[in-house]
Amino acid sequence: MTIAAAVLLAACGSAPMRTAPPVIVTPGQQAPQREPELSAFKAQLNGSQVVPGTDSAATGEMVAVLDRRSGLLRWRISFSNLSGPVTRAMFHSPAMSGEVSRAVLPVGRNV
Repeated sequence: MTIAAAVLLAACGSAPMRTAPPVIVTPGQQAPQREPELSAFKAQLNGSQVVPGTDSAATGEMVAVLDRRSGLLRWRISFSNLSGPVTRAMFHSPAMSGEVSRAVLPVGRNV
C-alpha cells in the first residue's frame, strides 16, 4: 500500500501544470462573461409545501442538475414516512407561495 501511495503521489507531481490562455482585452472592452453550463436545484418536500398544506409525516428531497446547453434535466428524489405506496409523481409549473400550479411533466409512470 505504501508503494501504491508513493506511485500515486509521484504521478500527481510529474504531470506538467496546464493553464488556460489569457483573455486579451483591448482598452474600453470588458472580458466576455461566461455563462455557467450547469444549473443545480434542490427542494425540500413536506406537507407544508402542498396547497392546501397537510400535517403529513412524509418528507423528501429532490436534487436536480440542468444542462443549459442540451436542456437535459437529471434529477433524484428521495422520500420517507409515506402512508402508503407511491401512486404518482410530477413536476409542476412555478407558482407563488400558497398558489396551486399545474402539473407539466409526469415522473416515470403512474402506478
